[in-house]
Amino acid sequence: MKNCSTDRLRLKFVQSGGSEEAACLMDRSQLLDALTKVMLKQTVHSDDEELLDKTEQSALTEIHLKELALEDQRMKIEADARKAEMELRKTELELEFKMKLELEMKRIEADKEIRMMEL
Repeated sequence: MKNCSTDRLRLKFVQSGGSEEAACLMDRSQLLDALTKVMLKQTVHSDDEELLDKTEQSALTEIHLKELALEDQRMKIEADARKAEMELRKTELELEFKMKLELEMKRIEADKEIRMMEL
């Protein structure tokens, strides 16, 4: 910046948001000071934006991780529900088999009794 002409310093000051009137009233050292302050503000502002971006990204990542955890939990609950349904179906089939077996045993026993009576 020190190598820039005073006119170029004025131009940079105006381009960075300063007024033309103020730039014309300043001498070289005042322009350098004013430009330094403006550049510091811009640096701090861009650092703040970068920090906000990182914070926002961090929040989005945290939200995404929570969504993944919830999805995992939902899948586990669904798997447990399917397992419970399968167990219930197995129990029903076993009970049905036992009932059919008992009926068949009673039928065989009744047939035996009928044969015994016929003799």
